[in-house]
Amino acid sequence: IQHNPTPRGFENGAGNAYINPLRDSKHGRIYRISYKGGEDSETFDLKDADGKELIKALKSENMFWRLTAQRLIVEKQDKSVIADLYKIIADPKVDQVGLNGPAVNALWALHGLGELNGENAEAISTVEKALSHPSAAVRKNALRVLPKSESSLKAILASDVINDPDMHTRKYAFLAISDMPFSEEAAKALVNAAENEENGKDAYLPQAVFAAVLSHPTEFAKRDNTNALQAGGEVELSLADRISRSLVAEQYPLDMRNSILFPPDVAGKEIAIRMMVSKGNNPMDGILVAQGNNINGYSLYVFEDALHFAVAQDEKLTLISTKKPLPEEQFTIDASLVEDGSMRVAGCSQVE
Repeated sequence: IQHNPTPRGFENGAGNAYINPLRDSKHGRIYRISYKGGEDSETFDLKDADGKELIKALKSENMFWRLTAQRLIVEKQDKSVIADLYKIIADPKVDQVGLNGPAVNALWALHGLGELNGENAEAISTVEKALSHPSAAVRKNALRVLPKSESSLKAILASDVINDPDMHTRKYAFLAISDMPFSEEAAKALVNAAENEENGKDAYLPQAVFAAVLSHPTEFAKRDNTNALQAGGEVELSLADRISRSLVAEQYPLDMRNSILFPPDVAGKEIAIRMMVSKGNNPMDGILVAQGNNINGYSLYVFEDALHFAVAQDEKLTLISTKKPLPEEQFTIDASLVEDGSMRVAGCSQVE
């Protein structure tokens, strides 16, 4: 689309646009779409509005007025409206598309007033009850504003919102659980959630469930993960099996163009490295992969046409190497450190 600034030497035509044969006459921009069949929304003058007027605006069907009222309530820290916020949140009514916008804004107004910091039992109870609200949007936002406490976790589990019919709300339930204090009850519920095929097939829920499991992992530690660990790459595992395997066998693909932003914590874990290596025109020499330092760390590197695998544990260094020379063609490197202290690189092994 040809834009309007008039270059030197051009003339302006109709609409003050300069005349140019390159101007696109078939396309345009849509700046606004207005529905003409509806009734005009009520408008408000909130410049010096008191609590009563702000609550009225918070109940508006127009999101602009609701957000403005919410902002002003929080900015003024007007706690005279708290009882009205409770009533709005408790209202079970929904509109034609299943929403209750005022209840959502009331939840965040209550949060912005600092009433959900754990000291106001009535406020927290009101939000916990909203976990069973008919509107999925209200349930989702109730999950977001709840304090990260044992009481909130119990309320989430009791409401069964982790099996919510709305998948988006269900995702926020798992994310909320991931931030909660450890609970054995939550750990058991997460095993059942991971074994739910519906969760495993969703595009986003597996990651949310896994995040929750990391905070409540004990029940997964009791699962028999033999099949999950022995399964090859061609076997499609259930979500529960994928999580079980991930807890004991993390995998990090690497290539020349990508790095791991947050290196894995390998303390107390077995390490297995596999890579494909090709020789270039210059002699091969240098580090292939390394982590840590010379006190605690490991390094797999090439030096003088041989592979070397060095592991430092509390400043004690153990080094094993392959026989020279390295293959001329592309070859695979395997290096590992296992639980009993065995180290292996390619065909050379050593037991400590």
